[in-house]
Amino acid sequence: MNKEDFKQRLREKLRQTPLETRKQWTDTDLFIWWTKAKTVDSYLTWEKCPDDLWQSVPGMCRDLIGNGAF
Repeated sequence: MNKEDFKQRLREKLRQTPLETRKQWTDTDLFIWWTKAKTVDSYLTWEKCPDDLWQSVPGMCRDLIGNGAF
């Protein structure tokens, strides 16, 4: 999948976690969620991404976690 498709799927998947829970999260919590999510959903891939896909995840999800989550 391309970058925009990956970002959309990632954000849709993250929105399945209740907002009040996500508002409490730190980057560590997001990393734990990401580790589980990519194990459960094998389609969370971005073929042309650099080796460590995790490096892109926090930036794509910044507005969905922590105090500023909406």
